[in-house]
Amino acid sequence: MNRHLIILLFLLLHNLWCGYGQVSYMPDDPAVIELKTLYLESGRVFPTGSFPLDRRDLNRLAVKLKEQTLSGEARERVAEFLKKLSFNREAIRLGSDVKLTYEHYLRTDEEWEDYYRLFFEPAPALALDLYYTQDGLAVIDIAGSWRREYDGFSPNNFFAFKPGNPFAHENQFLQKGYFRYFFGPMEMELGRNKVHYGPSRYSSLLLSQRLPFLDAFRLRLPIGPLEMTSLVSTLENREAAGDLVLSDDYDFVDNTIICTMHRFEYTFKRLRLGISGLSFITRPDNGFLLGDFFPVFSWHTADVGWHNLSMIGDVSLAPLPGLEVFAQYGVDDISLGSVDVGDDPIPSIDAYIVGLSFDRRLPKANFSLYLEGGYTHYLWGNFHEKYALSRAIYRYFMDRENQMLPMTSPFGPGSRWIYGEIGWGNLSNIGASLFFQLIDQNTLADLVTTSYKASSAIENGSRITTMRLGLNIRYAFQKALTAYMKPVLLYRDPLFWGELTLGCTLHHRGESKIKP
Repeated sequence: MNRHLIILLFLLLHNLWCGYGQVSYMPDDPAVIELKTLYLESGRVFPTGSFPLDRRDLNRLAVKLKEQTLSGEARERVAEFLKKLSFNREAIRLGSDVKLTYEHYLRTDEEWEDYYRLFFEPAPALALDLYYTQDGLAVIDIAGSWRREYDGFSPNNFFAFKPGNPFAHENQFLQKGYFRYFFGPMEMELGRNKVHYGPSRYSSLLLSQRLPFLDAFRLRLPIGPLEMTSLVSTLENREAAGDLVLSDDYDFVDNTIICTMHRFEYTFKRLRLGISGLSFITRPDNGFLLGDFFPVFSWHTADVGWHNLSMIGDVSLAPLPGLEVFAQYGVDDISLGSVDVGDDPIPSIDAYIVGLSFDRRLPKANFSLYLEGGYTHYLWGNFHEKYALSRAIYRYFMDRENQMLPMTSPFGPGSRWIYGEIGWGNLSNIGASLFFQLIDQNTLADLVTTSYKASSAIENGSRITTMRLGLNIRYAFQKALTAYMKPVLLYRDPLFWGELTLGCTLHHRGESKIKP
């Protein structure tokens, strides 16, 4: 038998791991939610809004919480969390996470072309994550997912039967591939991975987990209550469907699109403050400057070339046990014309997100409530036509036509939205959540055709409203097999209709410790 196949079978079949056996944690991972709940129950705000977190980060934050003045019951819960986390600086771990998912969709003819909803919201048919790590020292993590070839709506997530290609799938398989190393307290990561910055776990005005991945160089340095994160990334520069029309001397292939972010967070007992600078820069022929890597250096005070800079501040507050309220506010441009200061004829461009989350342990279940509302100006993420490749656009390389997503908000410029979710779980292996989403969008505002200038016609353009109300019910069979259903009621001017998703996931997470 092929030796590579033997190695793969070993990874898939070694002992099941019932703890938090992974190396990259996002805001909605169970380990993060549990630790955040422990913080909130103790009347403390979770110390960071920068993801991904490493197992070392979770251990550090849990130990820090345990050292605080807590009740005996709270200490026991933190101790149980640390036991499940199983952090051990001497252990070398070999791990795998495999998910096989089938989803079937029952839908009427009323639908609209929403690339994110039709491609990224459906689960991939196969997801495989392999990692090799020594806790607190280094991580090598590689993950891929198999998705059917995108061609609009499809009745399931599994196969695309086409003449000459009965199992058509996207060849963009690799979703993670990074190396992480720790130099004392400082964490360095190089490669492809998901990221999320900001206090809200659903969306952000910064880079968020709605993006498939980033190819980036990232540094994180915690110094007591202060944490600094620095990120430099290159973005896909191949033209997407419906993309910008560029001149002959300013094209996609010959220009590098660079994304840089420098973020600072300071945590008090109940309060966490954050300030971030996010820039998009276009330069020919892989043109990098040292200033791209310097914290704060490019925040309006240094000449690093024309760059699309946004300044975003955020705040998180834990006023009551289990409750967190948060806000995020950003500006792309500030017009000073109203105070008789000479300025470009660009209006003040702003955006904000406000929300709250509440998590409570009940005797036989866990209860959670999440609510957020957001707004973006009709020029949010936009930029001058001469440097249009610096607009906040995420391009995803695909087999047929590359697709675009907004990078600095979930729905792009000219949007207003509300999202809410009520969930409960751990009741006889049953979990359920009721969610509501309302989006109101300016039909004249986008990141491709909208000119970077003040326009009352665009500001007051016609709007379209989309609503989704749904129920997500899951039942877990011995943690390996999960069946679920999601009925959804939708509205989009002027129609109502219903959809139903039926799915099941076979999940195997394994981890083996190798003695040094």
